[in-house]
Amino acid sequence: KDSNTSMRIVSKSLSYCSISSDNLLHQSIYSAGSLHCLEKNIPLPIEICHSAYNLYCQKKSNRYKRITSKGDLDILVDTDLDNQIGGYTPYDIISTPDGVSIIEGVHGNKIWYTSIESDENPTYSWYLNEDDLENEDYVLIEKIDNPNMPGDVISLDTFIELSNKDKQLYLTLVELINKIHSNDSGEVEQELMKYTESSVSEDELLVKKAVLELLNSYFESLFKFVSLARTGTVWNVGKLVQKNKDYIFYSTKKLFIDYTIFKTQYWPVLADDDYSYPQNLPHVHINRHKERESPSDEEVEEQNEISILAHALQTTIFGQLFFQLKNEKSYSYERLRQHTIGILDNGQKRAFRVTLTGEGVDDNGGPYREIFIQIMHELESEVLPLFMKSMNQKNEFGNVQDKYTLSCIDNKMIRHMYHLFGILTGIALRCGISMNIQLPMIFWKPLAGVELDKNDIEEFDAMQSKMLFDMLKANEEDFSTLYEPYLSWSIHPYGSTETVNLIKNGSEKFVKFEEREEYAEKVIQFRLKEHEEAREAIYEGLHEIIPIEIFNILSPEELKLTICGPSVIDVEILKQECIYENVETTDPHIEYFWNVMESLSQSQLEKFLRFTCSRTRIPIGSDKSLKIQGPPPRSHDNPDEHMPTAQTCFFSISIPKYSSEEVMRKKLLYAIENCVDLDNDYLL
Repeated sequence: KDSNTSMRIVSKSLSYCSISSDNLLHQSIYSAGSLHCLEKNIPLPIEICHSAYNLYCQKKSNRYKRITSKGDLDILVDTDLDNQIGGYTPYDIISTPDGVSIIEGVHGNKIWYTSIESDENPTYSWYLNEDDLENEDYVLIEKIDNPNMPGDVISLDTFIELSNKDKQLYLTLVELINKIHSNDSGEVEQELMKYTESSVSEDELLVKKAVLELLNSYFESLFKFVSLARTGTVWNVGKLVQKNKDYIFYSTKKLFIDYTIFKTQYWPVLADDDYSYPQNLPHVHINRHKERESPSDEEVEEQNEISILAHALQTTIFGQLFFQLKNEKSYSYERLRQHTIGILDNGQKRAFRVTLTGEGVDDNGGPYREIFIQIMHELESEVLPLFMKSMNQKNEFGNVQDKYTLSCIDNKMIRHMYHLFGILTGIALRCGISMNIQLPMIFWKPLAGVELDKNDIEEFDAMQSKMLFDMLKANEEDFSTLYEPYLSWSIHPYGSTETVNLIKNGSEKFVKFEEREEYAEKVIQFRLKEHEEAREAIYEGLHEIIPIEIFNILSPEELKLTICGPSVIDVEILKQECIYENVETTDPHIEYFWNVMESLSQSQLEKFLRFTCSRTRIPIGSDKSLKIQGPPPRSHDNPDEHMPTAQTCFFSISIPKYSSEEVMRKKLLYAIENCVDLDNDYLL
């Protein structure tokens, strides 16, 4: 009912933890108690408000300032105007042997100053000692009685009131701060002001930011002493953290994940000299020249599925790793949990060495990274039976057309392959290698402890999602005409001609109007659970290398970012490979276009790709270059009144001959921001 109750609840839960530091226990209890208060929408603990108020005052008043001394040390000086030494106060302008200088503040009972005439970059600071105060080389030039100080701070009572007002704003702020950090946009406070709504005051924004920053500094302690496993039904602090993880900065979560990865690594026995790898570092030999072509149709008819699978395993990098790393199971895969860095590896962590057979290249990190990239290409080429193009990709339908889905497991070998893929994904995460896994949220959500829902189907099969939506809203007459004669209680798994009954003898029964909601629910549940066994095999493999419980503090989007890395779209590559039809590269409107493209953020570039080819990354292949075509025919007379048009099937865009770069920016941004859902405009 109140913060005191929250404190008692979490104190009892945490009292069984083995925490050596009273300070860590204090931080853990108050951070968990505050999460409980935010969840129940009750006032925050007064102790948290006091500590956050001190943080707010420090940043709001800008009283403390960080400078760099001539000894290259970071110094935190106090700029309070009440600090006077020898008649000097902060912000005074004085003459020194270093030239005209400004008094920065007080540290260690000394006045620190910085020359404002120095050519050094960065400019270093120094201090006045007692002898300098009497030295005629140091002369006051100007006394700044009313310096331009930041705004006044609010009272503690007002701070407490604002900290407990509109707790939904905390979640909005976390999202914005995560976005600012991901874009490396500079000072958080300055960037937040751009997002401030008219209904939210600057004071309230800074108050909530101070609370969040304090709690996130405490969360670093809390994470180390609670279980994040999703087992059991008894309430505990770990479940509290998982339920309220949206209040935690991604940077805080990532610090904990990095800490856990470091603490759970395997420590090998080092070699006798610095240039050799540990003796028990696994060593794989990869032959990239083996034939990788799929069997011909005639050969397929003569072979069974097992022999085709064996051929794929023998000729792919994934297959070669499959056979060579399976022996590590006798070591419980512990040797694959190491982070060895060779002296010539340029900082690249590794879990095994790579020799590329028949190639004159040494593995100093490059070949090691390359095999992870090529494995993803093999999986997406469908030469291996693990990934399939999603129905959206096959049908060129839906808002997202670049995803893959997992296959159904029909033999032990396939399950072992999924298990290895999970192991390789864990190794990549440990070694700082991004795995560009283009799987839909139906894969990431369970791993992040988030339940699946019916809307997840749209990301990989928008056509079926739309069919169910249309069927549910159909009246009885339309249903009897469009659905009842054709819709049976059966379904085909993806990538299979097999028929699965949703009810007993379902293929022989047709769905009636009054049964349509039950039918839709069964189809949804079948699609959501269809590849559950494959997902679990990957998760188990991943858990061999990474304790996957730590992913429960991440959102699905954050988990994908952690494993796959940011999706970087290189405008220069788009420009180099671009094909021009009925336009010239020197045309003014083409130059305007590339100038605007180079100024777009990654998020905007993703929207541009979705607008032009229904993908969120640059397509691979010689026939997948961006095409810029001549202006739309109707735009010749008044181009500034027309919009750019795109053909997603051909990755092409047609741009009017806009009169200026400003017009180009306005029209292009409107198109990519508002025209990403052309195929369907419904919600299931």
